[in-house]
Amino acid sequence: MKKWIISIAILIWTTALWSQSEICTLLSSHTWRGFLTQEVDGWDSITTGHYMNIYFNNSNVQMDGSSYAIYGSREVSLPFEDEDGYITTYTCKTNFSGTFDSAAQTFDIKDYEFVYANDLPEGLYFMLDHFLVTIYVDENNNQFMLLKGHQLDDNGYPLIGTDVFFTTDPDYSPWND
Repeated sequence: MKKWIISIAILIWTTALWSQSEICTLLSSHTWRGFLTQEVDGWDSITTGHYMNIYFNNSNVQMDGSSYAIYGSREVSLPFEDEDGYITTYTCKTNFSGTFDSAAQTFDIKDYEFVYANDLPEGLYFMLDHFLVTIYVDENNNQFMLLKGHQLDDNGYPLIGTDVFFTTDPDYSPWND
């Protein structure tokens, strides 16, 4: 618990030092790579890989406790192994909108449309997601950041059994151990 409190204090101190342009650049100039794991009836848990780009509607973002509108797109991949051992990777791309809450250091991201989506086998299907993630900055290198959180239900409550994780690390792949 003490480590968690110290990490949050460092995060707040670090973000207080960012200039307006640094905030927009740090949060929107990278492709975020990550995964979403969720429990699916009859399948235990399924993990999908994600690549996401976030943009701000307003380039004058400040760490002033305000919320700022965001938009972007996500590419999702799901490798699926059939009964013969062959792996096919299915993909979709979504557009999203949402908010950046500068006080809570969170992104609330909600898909609103598919750009495209492959048909999935065996009764599975891609769905438009809604998730809330908290920003964590590497104190030794602010070019590396994490987003961690959960999927949300239609009422905005966290869904049990879901994990969302993104990083700006260009070498990260959700399919490598």
